[in-house]
Amino acid sequence: MELTGCCFALDVPPTWRMETNDGVVIATSDESFAGFTPNVVLRESRLTRPAPTSLAAASQANLAVLSTQIPGSFFFHVEAIPDANATPGPAERRRLWAFSTLKIPEAHGNALCLLMIQDLLVVDDVITEVTATVPLMAWHRGSMYESILDSLRPLPPNARRVPHTDSDVFGVDLDDWASNRDGAPREKLDIQPDPVPALAGEIATLSEGAFKALDDLTVLGRSRRTSKFSAAGRELRRAGLIDDPGALTETGEWVATHLRNGRHMAVAADSSPPQLLTLWIGDMTVLAISHLTDTATGRITHRIVHCLTDDIPRLVFMWLELQPSWDMTFEITCSQAEFIAKLQTGAPPGTVPDGDAAEFTRRRWVAVSLIGPDNEKDAPEVAWAMARPRGVALLTEGTNADRVIVSRNPAEPFWQVLTRALLNLAEGEEP
Repeated sequence: MELTGCCFALDVPPTWRMETNDGVVIATSDESFAGFTPNVVLRESRLTRPAPTSLAAASQANLAVLSTQIPGSFFFHVEAIPDANATPGPAERRRLWAFSTLKIPEAHGNALCLLMIQDLLVVDDVITEVTATVPLMAWHRGSMYESILDSLRPLPPNARRVPHTDSDVFGVDLDDWASNRDGAPREKLDIQPDPVPALAGEIATLSEGAFKALDDLTVLGRSRRTSKFSAAGRELRRAGLIDDPGALTETGEWVATHLRNGRHMAVAADSSPPQLLTLWIGDMTVLAISHLTDTATGRITHRIVHCLTDDIPRLVFMWLELQPSWDMTFEITCSQAEFIAKLQTGAPPGTVPDGDAAEFTRRRWVAVSLIGPDNEKDAPEVAWAMARPRGVALLTEGTNADRVIVSRNPAEPFWQVLTRALLNLAEGEEP
């Protein structure tokens, strides 16, 4: 079925439903997943000041506002996709990928993780924005939702009408390095404000003493720290984790059960100070604890939250504060000593080729690891180096155990590698 707006059209399955509301065209699936119905929304606007940078400006404007409009939502990946229909600017469209969330009754009050895929295309003086939204659990690479977006095209000139709204977005802060490399306007991507956390439930934030008392209760069934007269005991009571006599409440027992029996994994960042996120996975739910160190006092606090298993990628991406970055292609091989020196002092790791590798190397690196439940493994499940604003490169061992390979491959974006590993570990499978 053809979904048509004023100036653009795209194809959706014939069984989908379509409606138009004040110039916005909405198509909804005939299937639902966990109570959410996938949908595609087509919006069009007339550009009041069209320019070769209009596409970049619109993309950057969307990056800046999503996390402020929908709590827990943020973009994590941006692509420049060739499109011969785009005129008069660069012959390309933008594809922006975001995580969002929605609390629904079918998820028992938990938040369902949603994947939003958004295409932007400028033709003459009209820009269209098409957004497909689907539960992460119902998506796979090369899904029909990408096929729907790929079908986006302008209507023949004689079939077009004037859009209902105007767009006056024209200012853009360009990424000079990426623009010069690609010969096209490239907007800066690391401009998103920190997303407002939106989890199914924030259980508590505990001091080191209260967390140790909770751990004692979990392992031993008792703790001398839970007295009414102790600071830890008062803290656990205020958090609703123990009752007046000092026994675990229903919430406290839920936390303890996950700590005792859940499948365990962790994400560790070798930053200053070091950061750690630990997760315990039950049947469908996850207990997540972020361990935060105050740089001024050195005190550690433990923030305890819970979510559904399919929401783990959104939680981890949000904790890592991942920002989109422009695609790069490179492979750097260095020794362990050179790699450690780069992390600690910023010294370039040996001989680095020109181009993408040189740009990535001149940034500060932070090493991060995903650690699975198998404590006998010498290596993490996935390891990577973060180099803001140039994104992430995977870390792997070379043929020689003393060598480290730092690489980027646009054909397999990092977000897909990490999402797959997280969900596989949550299901008890190999990443």
